[in-house]
Amino acid sequence: MELRHLRYFVAVAEELNFSRAARRLHLSQPPLSKQIGDLEGELGVRLFDRNRSRVRLTDAGRSLLKEAREILERVEAAVQRTREAQTGAWGELRVGTIGAITVSLLPQTLSAFRKRYPGVEVSMHEMQAAEQMEALRNGRIDVGFVRQVAGEAEAPGLAHLHVARFPLVAAVPSQHPLARKRTLSLEALDREPLVYYSAKRSAAYREWVRKLFEDAGLEPRFHRSVESYETLISMVAAGYGIAILPKTEEKPVGKGYLFIPFTAGTPVYDLYAVWLRDHSSVTLQNFLGVLKEGAA
Repeated sequence: MELRHLRYFVAVAEELNFSRAARRLHLSQPPLSKQIGDLEGELGVRLFDRNRSRVRLTDAGRSLLKEAREILERVEAAVQRTREAQTGAWGELRVGTIGAITVSLLPQTLSAFRKRYPGVEVSMHEMQAAEQMEALRNGRIDVGFVRQVAGEAEAPGLAHLHVARFPLVAAVPSQHPLARKRTLSLEALDREPLVYYSAKRSAAYREWVRKLFEDAGLEPRFHRSVESYETLISMVAAGYGIAILPKTEEKPVGKGYLFIPFTAGTPVYDLYAVWLRDHSSVTLQNFLGVLKEGAA
């Protein structure tokens, strides 16, 4: 049985007239009658009761009509989705994120993307930079977001796009003398103990902080490493040190600390989208187009 047999059968079943069905299908009547006969022979049932004056569906024919319509509708939908997938109007996009951009950057971008490409199913996967690099190469995500540190955005085989820039803040214990300042400079943190993310949480974070200080001619004093934002803030509140964060990560967790912005001219936090350079997905290119518009 082929799809054409189902199309021929549905036409005859709806018209209940072989001549009209043949005209509808742009066929002559004898080949149509033969095709219906072949279908009945293959199925081993009569689909129509027919004589010179009328054509009627048998019980078997009525049963097949329902199934045939559903099959043809599914085939048409599959053909349409395939065509839409070629233009990126339908498909799947898997996005790797880090906590900071989930609440600050992506909602606006995803809203614009969804309005333009409503047929694309977007899934979000929060993971650290090293995990994103592995997920990109393993094909588990299509695009990720990382900091401009430790060469993440410039790793071999990856393409990248600068999408956002955030000012920095320092999380300072409430009882620390610096807590009275309205703004801070990196020089003010010289020799201050720092609380920072461990390599497990972010392999690049310590390198990012180290470079901030070295570019200012300073040497950072790394004191305590942690694996979560909540623990980092708790350690700051307990007086174990000061933490440097992009402003986008500034969110309240308990008490005993303050967020203080840095002075003008202090380096900022850059965010990049990264993807495999040879990834040819039209859906991905459409997403990057929306992302570029927002970055511009």
